[in-house]
Amino acid sequence: MLAQQMCSINIISFYSSSIFVQSGVSEQKALWASWGFGLVNFAFAIPALWLIDAHGRRTLLPFTFPHMAWTLLVAGCCFLINRDGTTRLALIALFIFSFTAFYSIGLGPVCYVYTADVFPLSHRELGMAWSVVVNAGGASVLAPMFPLETVFTVKTWTFIKHQCTVVVPYWIRR
Repeated sequence: MLAQQMCSINIISFYSSSIFVQSGVSEQKALWASWGFGLVNFAFAIPALWLIDAHGRRTLLPFTFPHMAWTLLVAGCCFLINRDGTTRLALIALFIFSFTAFYSIGLGPVCYVYTADVFPLSHRELGMAWSVVVNAGGASVLAPMFPLETVFTVKTWTFIKHQCTVVVPYWIRR
């Protein structure tokens, strides 16, 4: 569940309308894009239930993690596009929605399935309750710790450098 908190899905969900406003559109368009983010998250969680049973948890996570990394990297690079026109918002929304779809298929539901399997049947309800409390508590601590103004003070090239020097070599070494 730590990976679930650290993959930035909560930051995107908490600040999605602000992120889309930062892309240079009106607040109304940003709210529609935020609604689309929630819709994609919900819609792709439904087939995840079947995919977990059909293909297993161990195949979903290695498949979705690299796709989450590159879609978030490209979404960040799309902020470098000139603010003129609607192409910038369309590309940012496309890649954030793609990131959300990969999250909803893999990391989103699989963490809860793994957590449920850790506890024996006699303690599963209590164990899952504590796991969900810890996960929600982590999410509630995450938002005040990283206000959006702080997130956007780091230059885009710093994020790109981190992705290229840390994340990509990790997946190549595997």
